[in-house]
Amino acid sequence: MMRRSIDLGIDDLYKYLYFAVLKFEYDPLHRQGTSAKNDMLGGFVDRWINKFSEELVFNRILIPEKDYKVIVDFFIYNNEADKNAPDVLGLTTADNRVIRFAEFRDTTWIPVQNMPWIEVKTCKRSQAMFGIRDSQMDDDHYYIIAEADLIPNYLKAAFKDQVFKSSILDEIKMNDKFIASNPNTLILQPRKIRGHSGDIGSLELIGVFKGKDIKRYGNCCIQGQSPYYLRNIEQIDKLVRGAEYNYQFKLDKYNLYGDPDHIKIRIDNNKNILVKKVNKTTIYIETIGPAAINGTILEPNKYYKLVFAKFERNSSWIEYIAHKNTFDGLQDRSEELIRIFDSLI
Repeated sequence: MMRRSIDLGIDDLYKYLYFAVLKFEYDPLHRQGTSAKNDMLGGFVDRWINKFSEELVFNRILIPEKDYKVIVDFFIYNNEADKNAPDVLGLTTADNRVIRFAEFRDTTWIPVQNMPWIEVKTCKRSQAMFGIRDSQMDDDHYYIIAEADLIPNYLKAAFKDQVFKSSILDEIKMNDKFIASNPNTLILQPRKIRGHSGDIGSLELIGVFKGKDIKRYGNCCIQGQSPYYLRNIEQIDKLVRGAEYNYQFKLDKYNLYGDPDHIKIRIDNNKNILVKKVNKTTIYIETIGPAAINGTILEPNKYYKLVFAKFERNSSWIEYIAHKNTFDGLQDRSEELIRIFDSLI
């Protein structure tokens, strides 16, 4: 499936900014649990803002023309309640009917019989990897893999004119009498900030998969396990000097970093890839026909440099780790899930 994306404006985020502030004020357990130190509001919002993807990846990308929408979890939880809700709780129709995928009983969420269980996993564009805790993994659950890319100052668009008023600028302007000399303009007066207008980022759907698909292309990593992964693929004009090989590509063979643990990669037409050189962190290959690695198309009769890196983990739990690009171009389960939705309406 080809990736599908939408552009985002600040209006798309207001609901989730509201929820993040609400959660900050009324859910102290999450405020303490998101980092080693207690966050101030700004840091907390930045950690929770990606919740927008849970709703928008469906209502704006997968099912924008349908007469129903998904319902996501905006509940605030007491410390005694289990935090095990699916990301999608159900569907709501144009005539306000609610189709439940799960229900809360006493202290925990229980799946409704014969209904899909759906989780949304969102990576930042700068992140290569994503993880799903073993406790959240099930062969028949649906996992929506998405990529979010917000501009670094996206919150500036939310402040608008009340923060950037000229009267405030006047209050913080400094007296030039403090500057005896400044020939190279090393010190500047505060200046007018213009409110941001236009797009603040994008949301991209990589695909819809089941747990069994994630397991096929991901690794189950125990506590403290830090496998290496394919960080970059670069086409090069010629090979560097050194011993030259000429055998078929097989990642298990190389023991990069002196470590056998590596994140799986997806190779299409492996027979058309020849390994030419190997060192501790890099494999040089030649293509003798069309091929692809992790969804990246490789042209025939070219040289490529594959750069690997350690994926450092300090997690205290078991989780499935996968490279998001591994799922690029794979036949996904979008239509399958939408057919289930349609059948419930």
